[in-house]
Amino acid sequence: MESYLLLSKHKKSGDVFLPADYKYMEDAMNNGYMENNTVKNITKNVPVIVVQKGNPKNITSLEDLAKPGVKVGVGEADGPAIGKTTQKILEKK
Repeated sequence: MESYLLLSKHKKSGDVFLPADYKYMEDAMNNGYMENNTVKNITKNVPVIVVQKGNPKNITSLEDLAKPGVKVGVGEADGPAIGKTTQKILEKK
């Protein structure tokens, strides 16, 4: 269940809502779960490649993730916002 549904349908109140993707804020606004004139977008989801200290595998690009011996962990495409973003980036490449 999406976080805004938990906030609005179950709690019926809240002071701050910080979703990882603005789409969830738009959904909450469209469903009347908040006062829309109070919404301010203060976040940005920026995907990064995190490497082991010292970058021993010399990862400098997305292509390097396909090198033999490189292990990659990503969010599930049908899960968190970063998983959806990662899938889009990889499909584009």
